[in-house]
Amino acid sequence: MVESKQEAISNGKAAFIPRNNTTRTKLQWQPYSLLCMACKTLTTTFIILSIMALIFWLVFLPEDLKVHVESASLTRFELSQNHTLYYNFSFQMSLRNPNKKLGIHYKHIQVNALYGDSRFGFQVLSKLHQSHKSTMMISPVFRGQALLIVNSSMDTFAREKEKGFFYIGLKLYTKIKLKMLVFNSIEYRPDIDCYLRLPVPGTVTGAAGGFMRTRCDAQGFS
Repeated sequence: MVESKQEAISNGKAAFIPRNNTTRTKLQWQPYSLLCMACKTLTTTFIILSIMALIFWLVFLPEDLKVHVESASLTRFELSQNHTLYYNFSFQMSLRNPNKKLGIHYKHIQVNALYGDSRFGFQVLSKLHQSHKSTMMISPVFRGQALLIVNSSMDTFAREKEKGFFYIGLKLYTKIKLKMLVFNSIEYRPDIDCYLRLPVPGTVTGAAGGFMRTRCDAQGFS
């Protein structure tokens, strides 16, 4: 081999010397192999977690929240000619977790107070945890003024005031995780809707009618 190489050089001709490309090929394909392995690992992990979530769902199928407004107070509710609403409104709401083995972690609760199609107040509550088979109370208070943007609000307000009752809506946006022992579910976002019939402050009709415990509509865990 050495003699052939020297002979080629001595003859003034270029000699082609084959090289071993095995090492280069391995280096070229190594990143691709690692990427394939990572994709396979992630896919396998996702499938396993999905199966575990399905088993969790089938074995511990969660029951929906039971929500009621237990009491409510409306001490001021006045609408000016420029559509500014002055209000003083509070209520107590019960959140019932009927599940025997699942706790509930409320990551986010936003309470919105509505009159007609206009929101006149909102509150964001702190994070809460509720154990299984328990009832939790929240007591938001709304006090201040807000501009109503609906043109028909004046007519609606006058009509309801004459009849002795105002109709106020509540809309709760939640972010919830179910918990069993050390395991947490995926995040659910069930909305809660309430429609309250509240007596006009300072009227005989309102005092006689009072407020009745009201059931709210809570979306399921889906």
